[in-house]
Amino acid sequence: MADLNNNYFLIYLTRLKNNGFSFRPSSTVNLFTAVSVLAAIALAGILLAVSNGSLEKNLFEKTTTTDCAPEKSNIRSRLDLPEIASLFEADFFFQATPPAIFSARDRDNSSVTIYTTLEPSIQNRMIRLFKRYRPVLAAGVIMDARSGAVLAMGNYTGKAEAHELFPEKISDYCLYAGFPAASLIKIVTAAAVIEKKGFTSAKTLPVSGRYHTLYKHQLGLKRLRYRPEPVSLEKAFSKSINPFFGKLGIQYLSPEEFEEIAELFLFNIPFDFDLPVSPSTTFSPKSEFEKAELASGFNTRTTISPLHAALIASIPANGGKIMRPYIVDRVVSEENKILYTASPEDLSHPLSRNGVQNLSKLMKATTRYGTAGKSFYAIRHSRRYKGLNIGGKTGAINLPNRQRRCEWFAGFAEKGDMHLAIALVFVHGKFRTVKPSLMAAELIKTCVKEQPFKTATTKQPARTAASS
Repeated sequence: MADLNNNYFLIYLTRLKNNGFSFRPSSTVNLFTAVSVLAAIALAGILLAVSNGSLEKNLFEKTTTTDCAPEKSNIRSRLDLPEIASLFEADFFFQATPPAIFSARDRDNSSVTIYTTLEPSIQNRMIRLFKRYRPVLAAGVIMDARSGAVLAMGNYTGKAEAHELFPEKISDYCLYAGFPAASLIKIVTAAAVIEKKGFTSAKTLPVSGRYHTLYKHQLGLKRLRYRPEPVSLEKAFSKSINPFFGKLGIQYLSPEEFEEIAELFLFNIPFDFDLPVSPSTTFSPKSEFEKAELASGFNTRTTISPLHAALIASIPANGGKIMRPYIVDRVVSEENKILYTASPEDLSHPLSRNGVQNLSKLMKATTRYGTAGKSFYAIRHSRRYKGLNIGGKTGAINLPNRQRRCEWFAGFAEKGDMHLAIALVFVHGKFRTVKPSLMAAELIKTCVKEQPFKTATTKQPARTAASS
């Protein structure tokens, strides 16, 4: 670049000399003119150098982007989410052994290879347990809480009536947000009073009557029938005590405060996933009693999907954050070029450090002595699983207008570098099978055995022309 500018300078001086211009300072005017000309030439050279330097930089960046691995934004633009979803067969997640790596045709009818985040051993174990326990319908999601990578996602329909339980045509129950959330919503209510009202796990409220009912006299809306007893938030959460949480909705949380926290937990808003997922919903209470129903989960109008339940359960295992879930690690073309690659992204950060500590304590109490205590008794008392931290929340309610029981478990498990979130939903027939919490304990054992997981945070992409 310096040689090029020198050549321009010499040519310009030669032309001045040929035109009779003298460089000898014979007069003030000539000296001033010479200085002005030289300054103009120097300025022109500097501008030209900067311009050419910028051009060279732009050319370098363009060459780098074309020849090397594209950045995330460029990679994503080559393959959008609807096209990624179209690469999966309609019954992909109903298969007993869906492939972790498979080939498909894109919109240009070109062959592509899809590398998923599925762990076959965990996926197969989930489906085998579904078939062993044989509920009418079941769906489950297991994910890496720190990255959002889905390790297993499967559906099971044991009887023909399973397809008649919901009016919509369901292609994947794991992504269907039509299941009543039941007591899973108590996670949101507990988080709301912890974050907004300064509650701790030791905070007590008076509770009267049975734990799993919800009557107006239990909420202070009518004259008390039974002598109340003080109950802590930890006990109320672990035992899923409806009157306690009903009082929180009436006396401590306004509908606006509850709605604000619910949105941070991704209710009533869509969120991204590699496949279409319907949004989970709450409702706007019109009376004091409806406030209690909303806060306690004693209703069928608050709905959630298994994927969303797993995201909520992942919060204590990820420092209060919710990660964007994904199941496609990368998509590679026939030419071995990366068309799409995943990377961890935050969706929401609903809890502070104090909130995480308190919510984690509540969920651990559920699996220690609460409604899931019996399911996790064996795993808690086994030397093989020493150091394993487990927490969760159960929920159960009848489906609207049907005598079919919908039952949930959503929780987390941590040991070393393993940070899992799991959500299972069963719809029981006339006779109930095992609890989802018991199946969750079996799946956690499998996950401990199979770790470390090869999620997108640990996988090394295949060496390609685009990434070398």
